[in-house]
Amino acid sequence: MRGVRDNVGLNVSKSGVMETNGPAAGRSSKVLVGIVGVAVGLHAMAAWSARAIGLLVTQDDARYILLARSLRSGGYYDLFSVDLPVHTLYPPGYPALLAAWGALFGEGFSTFIVLSVLLSAASLWILFLALRRLVSQEFATLCVLTLAAHSALILRAGSVRSEVPFMFFLALFVWSVTHERASSRHLIVAAFAALAAALTRSLGAALPLALLLHLLLGRRYRALVAVGVAGLLTVGVWQSLTLFSAGEASPTTNYVSAVTAGWADPAGANVAQVVVDRIARNVSSYAKVLPGQLFPAIPGTPIDNAIALLVWTAALVAGGMLFLRRWRPVVLALAITALVLAVWPHRSGRFVEPYLPIIVPCVLLGSGYLAGRVKDSWRRPVMFALAGLFTLTGIVETTRAVRTRADCGEFSLESPPNCIPSDTRSFLRAVEYVDRELPEDALFVSAKPEPLYYYTGRQSINYRTVRSARASTDMSALLREHEVSHVLLGSVHFTEPEILEGRLTSMCEELSVEASFPPRTLLLALRDDDASGRGDAPGTGVDDSPAPTERNACAALLGYRAANIGHDFHLGRRRPPRSALPARP
Repeated sequence: MRGVRDNVGLNVSKSGVMETNGPAAGRSSKVLVGIVGVAVGLHAMAAWSARAIGLLVTQDDARYILLARSLRSGGYYDLFSVDLPVHTLYPPGYPALLAAWGALFGEGFSTFIVLSVLLSAASLWILFLALRRLVSQEFATLCVLTLAAHSALILRAGSVRSEVPFMFFLALFVWSVTHERASSRHLIVAAFAALAAALTRSLGAALPLALLLHLLLGRRYRALVAVGVAGLLTVGVWQSLTLFSAGEASPTTNYVSAVTAGWADPAGANVAQVVVDRIARNVSSYAKVLPGQLFPAIPGTPIDNAIALLVWTAALVAGGMLFLRRWRPVVLALAITALVLAVWPHRSGRFVEPYLPIIVPCVLLGSGYLAGRVKDSWRRPVMFALAGLFTLTGIVETTRAVRTRADCGEFSLESPPNCIPSDTRSFLRAVEYVDRELPEDALFVSAKPEPLYYYTGRQSINYRTVRSARASTDMSALLREHEVSHVLLGSVHFTEPEILEGRLTSMCEELSVEASFPPRTLLLALRDDDASGRGDAPGTGVDDSPAPTERNACAALLGYRAANIGHDFHLGRRRPPRSALPARP
């Protein structure tokens, strides 16, 4: 521990940052604890003020809540799917936590956000306790102030996502291994936190692996066996389930399928080639994304941003090396996660956010060390300046997010506020219509079946089978085979204008327009076998129903296609005109 403090320049006996005894030390300690308490409180207030307005169309939050419902009923199924498949994508840890919380306080969306806010605030406080033991109270305060103002952590705490509980278990893991002579009690907490993290997010499997490696290097074989057995009975069971079901699953419903996708490429690609290609893409992608997690990347200044990236990486590596001796399980977990992300088929800055409580201390520590190598007196000023820059950036971005949320007002499914994107609003109005007007046994095709079921209780068929239909006869036979009654076609998923619309256009004479919701959402009904596909649909009874000349499904789908030309509603940027795109299958 002394070596870490010496290297960072916060050793009280050398630098004079704090006194270790006497009345002044006690007062200073109380002041810093008070500052951290205020920062954590402000973090919680900001997270609540900038919270998600409601459950919209992102799918993850709805799926977690529905899985919690399934757990309470004694299963682990995708309730929104008519065939009720066993869920094998997300581990059951977070849904179990939501199920327990919902049983105590109710299942409201805001109720679950309260849980996220509390877990995020608790994570920061636990991290403070760990860092003040590892380095010093001043350094711990500096790190927590930086993290408490971080806009990504604040926005994530105001949503129903698994990143927040994972960060809590990560902080608990960090605290439990930050002891010079870890007792059996600390090891039990570390094992619990590591296994809980792995059951909360699939990438969290790095924590139990890091703990096992740490015990192996420390020759603690009895503890190694105990943690290994506990891991096999918990994480091992879950991973076995995903592995055995991977053959019948798709990359969007099973992470094992996602990892192995492309390994048997008929074009001749082998495992090594796929892995090398993924590493090249992922490293390039994260090199652009990760620096923005700490400091703003300025558009149009690639050279400056590249220099900042090099400095950021050097500081992170230096800090990790300094922490390695006293924080070995934590640094190992970060290293294993980096290796997994390098070959993971998906890339997202969200994967990194829960690790910011480790990354930020490493960067601050490493920056102070590197500055001290140039001139010893620069250590503390560089760390404080860097932490100040991170904090100021976070405050500015958080203030903007809080103002945006305040302007939104309250959420209403019947009349979604204007701060929500127009296509999302039209989708939500369609969902409200479904809940109000259609029979409870109506069966759907929808690219967003989770929010549709959450609000209406109407199930959908597997969307992957719909996307695989090629010819009009295939699509028609598929819908009739599954007794589908309605199709909800919006513009909130990239496959809707690119794939689903083409499938429906090929059989448009078998459809009628139940209702339309401007600007780009159609509720289509499947006609009876003996009904003509050329007549008009019956009136919808809603003010925003299509004009009589547009109630024919073929005409409505042509209008839908025209409205989507030049837009990409999934990626939020312009796309080539349809004439420049490949022909529809």
